[in-house]
Amino acid sequence: MKNSFKKKIVRIYKLLVELGFNIGSEGNISIRTENQILITPSGINSKKPFRK
Repeated sequence: MKNSFKKKIVRIYKLLVELGFNIGSEGNISIRTENQILITPSGINSKKPFRK
């Protein structure tokens, strides 16, 4: 389940960059589940590819 949330965060982040809503290292995306919060780290350069 955690991996599916991680994949969704990456997909949404890439979409926001593509649409021009996230520029450079601005913004974070988070998902809150019943027992944890998954959040993108700050300072990520949107021009560099994500690690798998």
